[in-house]
Amino acid sequence: MINVSDYIKKLLYEQDCVVVPELGGFLSHFNHAFYSGINGYYHSPAKRVAFNEALKLDDGLLIHYISVNEQISREDAQVRVREFVNEIKSEINKWGSYKLPDVGILMSNQENKLLFEPYADKNYYQEGYGLKSIAVNTVNTHIPAEDIQLELDLSYRTTIEKPTLGF
Repeated sequence: MINVSDYIKKLLYEQDCVVVPELGGFLSHFNHAFYSGINGYYHSPAKRVAFNEALKLDDGLLIHYISVNEQISREDAQVRVREFVNEIKSEINKWGSYKLPDVGILMSNQENKLLFEPYADKNYYQEGYGLKSIAVNTVNTHIPAEDIQLELDLSYRTTIEKPTLGF
């Protein structure tokens, strides 16, 4: 029996939104590859995760995915998800946060609203699996003015020799 959080992780690779009924929705968004001049790294494309507590209405995706993969009834899958949500809420009430492995940390604020901090090193972009950020060496494009002048002088001194006729 696979944990519900593992199914959430699997679905995040395939879907843009995974709703956990009575908890909220995990949304993924795509970030293109980019170069950071601050640290000199090219960062690979990535799909990052956010959380929206307002998305509590069951869209059926998670329940269906669990019931198909576990070969259990829809009702049994709903019970497993409900137990998972109760575990999360209980853990947050007791310790202040709940860690979803490879996804992020759920915590509540003073107003009992759920906050989510995703793990920055986790990438849910399937096509970018295994790609890491790479450092690049900068190339010195500054050429001293005297070198440019020398090159120009040499280019003007090129002579064309006329072939001699051997008559």
